[in-house]
Amino acid sequence: MEKLQDNGEAPFRFLDLPKELRLMIYDYIPTTIVHYSIKDFKPADPYEIRSPDRLQFLVPKVHETMQFNHRYKKSPMTLVYPSISDSVLFTCREIFSEASKTITNRKQEMVKHVPKIIMDVTYLPVLVQNAGFLEMLMEWKQCLYMGTKRDFEICMIDKGYISDEDLGKPDYGPATRFLELAGEKLHSDIFTTLELSIVSSLGISFNSFTEVLMFFTRRLIEYFPSTQVKIGVAGFRFFKSPRDQRSLEDMLDAALESITEQLQDEEIYDIPIERANRLGFSRG
Repeated sequence: MEKLQDNGEAPFRFLDLPKELRLMIYDYIPTTIVHYSIKDFKPADPYEIRSPDRLQFLVPKVHETMQFNHRYKKSPMTLVYPSISDSVLFTCREIFSEASKTITNRKQEMVKHVPKIIMDVTYLPVLVQNAGFLEMLMEWKQCLYMGTKRDFEICMIDKGYISDEDLGKPDYGPATRFLELAGEKLHSDIFTTLELSIVSSLGISFNSFTEVLMFFTRRLIEYFPSTQVKIGVAGFRFFKSPRDQRSLEDMLDAALESITEQLQDEEIYDIPIERANRLGFSRG
């Protein structure tokens, strides 16, 4: 006999619904946009040779010889990517059987979304360091292209980027999920660009900004020639005032123009950075 609720009625059971209605409900499980902040940042040299026994992306590093400000108290990197909860699959065997196909299809559809990074401008070199974010991303894309290792963890372990130690780190799940989705998107659509939204936590001079951006661009050209990056400014909620946001927008425009002119003077015309649309007063 079922236990009665306080109002004298038997509790509602999801499995009492018709199967057709349950299948419709699974279709409405929402896709959420995750904003995950990487917290453990330490200055170091991006030219450092990769150590095969640890995942360096989980402890990102920045070139020490450049005069960057490392006093940013908030996270200097936020990973933005879609996610869908699969917790419903663990309720019972019958629901697992019914919902697993729908959840799997929804996860495959998430490849349509372009993962984005919101980060402090002074930390751009983190992305192009040895054994860093872009190197791992390109290795995963290559695994997908070759068709030999379709599982992200297997690919990264075989390449020496992930060890057993990394599995328990707090950043491991979100960081690797972001890389997995980004690589799948780049593999499925050759016209996809990696999207970056920058902020400036404590202010930065134009010369320092241009220096960071030029370093980032040259590393892209030299080590990641097939990678296109679209760079813009984060929404105004990341700034103290709309004026600060507009100032960074103007600085980005001027820095990109200066870099383009300098590279063209060197007869380098295939520049891997594209300017994202100005956000104005956007909250994005």
